[in-house]
Amino acid sequence: MRKLGRGWLYGTDLALEPRDDGAAGGMVRRARLEGDTLAAKFWSAVRSRGDSVALRQKEFGIWEETSWRQYGDQVRDICAALCADGFQPGDSAVILANTRREWSYADFGVLSAGGVSAGVYPTDAPNQVEHVAADCGAVVAFVEDDEQLDKVLQIRERLPKLRRIVVFEMDGLRDLDDPMVTSLEAFRSAGRTWAQGKDDFIAGRIASRGPDDLAILVYTSGTTGKPKGAMLTHRNLITVMEHFAPELAIDETDEKVSFLPLCHVAERMIGQMLLLEAGARVNYVENPDTVAENFREIQPTFVFCVPRVWERRPVPVSSPMRRRSASACAWPTPGSPDGLPIR
Repeated sequence: MRKLGRGWLYGTDLALEPRDDGAAGGMVRRARLEGDTLAAKFWSAVRSRGDSVALRQKEFGIWEETSWRQYGDQVRDICAALCADGFQPGDSAVILANTRREWSYADFGVLSAGGVSAGVYPTDAPNQVEHVAADCGAVVAFVEDDEQLDKVLQIRERLPKLRRIVVFEMDGLRDLDDPMVTSLEAFRSAGRTWAQGKDDFIAGRIASRGPDDLAILVYTSGTTGKPKGAMLTHRNLITVMEHFAPELAIDETDEKVSFLPLCHVAERMIGQMLLLEAGARVNYVENPDTVAENFREIQPTFVFCVPRVWERRPVPVSSPMRRRSASACAWPTPGSPDGLPIR
């Protein structure tokens, strides 16, 4: 465990240099988002940040921006579709996909519906997916594409609670005729139709959950047996969000590139929840092979990663940064064998 300013983070070698903006102790303190659950905080961010950029994802060679208002539209539609599908407060959903914007849309859609969200590694085999989905009692599965869909279709007969499978990308699946399977686009459309005349449905779902209710399940790697679901309440996560974000001194001017698995608690907290609290922008990589290129394009001001990834895949950094890694203080840049210090 390494010390970070006045806070701690398990499992990383990331050390921080607090930003000195004249605040007491050199740390930037900002007003916290209102809300005692993750969904309440999310909608507080949507209301207060409006048309500010929340995230980016590269599509067809262009970085597409999504504002907080548009983010809210996506989440509202998914929440409404879940409600229309009979999803109840306390129900669980699994997300089987690589790190991408739709992962977060589904995550906050589930949380806004009063549900419990559980991520599954996209590299997991069907039997591993079955274990997680069965253990959490998932009634809905969000999957990335035909490859991930195939895994769920192989095991769905052994998942009696599963009622719906939502697919992010339908390439190669246009002729699929399965009443349990729907595209994310069609799912959102059904949600918009159901929500007509129900302006307060999200408020009711948010009110159904309290800070001590279960929010997410994070499954262990299973090195000593089958993976076990770590039960994290809204209070667990919000305590970290509200106390750790100021220690990192990140704010709405910061940029982060997200490429670690969102089903892991590290990226879920650092790359999603803390950025929600601070208002920093998240940029989702195109795919694992374009991390270095995407870093050069975005020039992030804040980088988080576990040491194992730094060791396996040095990331070229071409812009000054305010953070410094204790495990690797420099990465090679194009044409610069000595690397560039991370500041």
